[in-house]
Amino acid sequence: MNQSDDEGTKEEIRELVLSLFRAENYPGNRDAAANVLAIDYLPITRAKGQVDCNREDTLQKIANAPASRHRDVDGAEIDVALFQDDSVAIARSQLSMTDSLHNPPTVESYRNMHIFLKRNDQWQCVAWQVTKIQE
Repeated sequence: MNQSDDEGTKEEIRELVLSLFRAENYPGNRDAAANVLAIDYLPITRAKGQVDCNREDTLQKIANAPASRHRDVDGAEIDVALFQDDSVAIARSQLSMTDSLHNPPTVESYRNMHIFLKRNDQWQCVAWQVTKIQE
């Protein structure tokens, strides 16, 4: 697979990843996430190894985001690689999250990988994996 350096497309993918991260913050934005996740989306593999049952399960979890867990969307680091004549994109990111259930609040970091396909001139996320970064 050949890589591309189309910065405009890479920025478009970064914005889609950021919109998913924003959707996960309280109060949860199911519609924003649904606009990015493909109908045939492979359910997320979460940081603790659990796998959502299907796209609907992921959307329900996003819609019911807990107020105690806040993702630092503005501080996210996102690297995008484009393949197959700019029809496949892989976004790797690092994202911090503050959990205010603890006293004092704890900050944890996670690596995310999103796989996007371009279909009918629209980018859609078809897979998502999260891994917690151990301190």
